[in-house]
Amino acid sequence: MALTCSRRRPPLPGASAVVGAGRNGNLVTTASSEQQKRTNTACFDSDICKFIFAVIFPPLGVFLEVGCGIDLLINVGLTILGYIPGIAHALYIIITK
Repeated sequence: MALTCSRRRPPLPGASAVVGAGRNGNLVTTASSEQQKRTNTACFDSDICKFIFAVIFPPLGVFLEVGCGIDLLINVGLTILGYIPGIAHALYIIITK
């Protein structure tokens, strides 16, 4: 028995892909790509995980919230000057953004 793989084009962003018909004739669809992204990155989108990262390593919490930018640079500087100011700044960024 040989296994074959059919190549299918991915659905457009925000669109659902039609899989087939259900028992009662209704169309069955899969989740959109945006919904799949949300479930794949659930921990990184969660504020609880960001708070934990902010306490362990403050620049990581800021990076997950705002990405690379001036806030990250400020947080790295504050963390180098003192661990507590880095944590306070990271928590401030996570709460306000």
